[in-house]
Amino acid sequence: MTSASLRQQGWEAFRRGQLSQAEDCLRRAARQAPNDAVLQHNLGVVLANGGHLADAIACFEKVVRLRPDYAAAHHHRGNALRDLGRAAEAIPCYEEALRLQPRNAAACYDLGLALLLLQRTGAAIAHLYQAARLRPDHADTLNRLAQALAEANRLAEAADSYRQLTVLQPQRAEAHHNLGVLLARLSRHVESAAAHRQAARLRPNDAEAHNNLGIALVETCELEESVAAFRAAIALNPDYAEAHNNLGITLVKLNDVDDALAGFAEALRLRPDYPKARTNRAMAWLQMGDYERGWPEYEWRWQTEDFTLRSFPQPPSKGWAIPFSSSATPRSCKHAAGWCWSRRRRGCCRCWPAAPALIG
Repeated sequence: MTSASLRQQGWEAFRRGQLSQAEDCLRRAARQAPNDAVLQHNLGVVLANGGHLADAIACFEKVVRLRPDYAAAHHHRGNALRDLGRAAEAIPCYEEALRLQPRNAAACYDLGLALLLLQRTGAAIAHLYQAARLRPDHADTLNRLAQALAEANRLAEAADSYRQLTVLQPQRAEAHHNLGVLLARLSRHVESAAAHRQAARLRPNDAEAHNNLGIALVETCELEESVAAFRAAIALNPDYAEAHNNLGITLVKLNDVDDALAGFAEALRLRPDYPKARTNRAMAWLQMGDYERGWPEYEWRWQTEDFTLRSFPQPPSKGWAIPFSSSATPRSCKHAAGWCWSRRRRGCCRCWPAAPALIG
């Protein structure tokens, strides 16, 4: 069988996904025509797809020796090197491919991915932008560009890329979700809620999607709809502690403290060491005037990421007096005063809210 016939059979087998047969045919053809650059390139592509990256690189290197202007061989050699974890060696391959074919969108994209692996984020974003301009209908390019921009804290640009992706692929739920997350970080809460609403519509059986929608709706003060979203998340996943906690927070905002406490209790049944749920339950108890349970549990706030331990110039209180910080809110002062009066009624006559000097 001639080299041309073997090449044809091999390529047809590759298109059918029969990699072993394709490799066999192309190797036999290459033995007959060892200096055929196109044949060597095709063999390299088949080997790379079969995971034989070192052999594929050898084929691509032979191709560029035979034909230094073979842009696809430089490009595919770069991909094989990158997939072997040799991203730094892949960079010159992509750059040569782009020198030969400056409008090669795939090479721009793959160069961007290699640069990201090397944590050269700025250069990676520039190449991913170029790839998106050359191929604006390529969803993976828009998605990876958006991710890189978000990681670089270029949130508005990342949101724009995700929005383009949702236009290109309206049924891509994770794109709507990611758009919603970024819009919330940009304090564009109405748009964020719309994005999360679309994500939940596309994934009606996804408890996390409904929970995320509920969080977004709290920010837009659509509390009744938020409660419905959290309840939908819990119906789909009764063991979803975060959704129970979020439901409790929203019910407190609606002044339904009893049902809120039930939500916090269920969250803590599922996760007894859940600091946010314990802190939220403490705040609910304090709001009800239940200082005996509220203040001790409020100590859990230090284990949440929202609170940091401050340094004070005087030693901690031993129960004789409570120094107030200048940042204390009227509500927290009221709760502290109420707790102290309740202790005083029990005979702790020295327990007074005292502020000999404001602590800045």
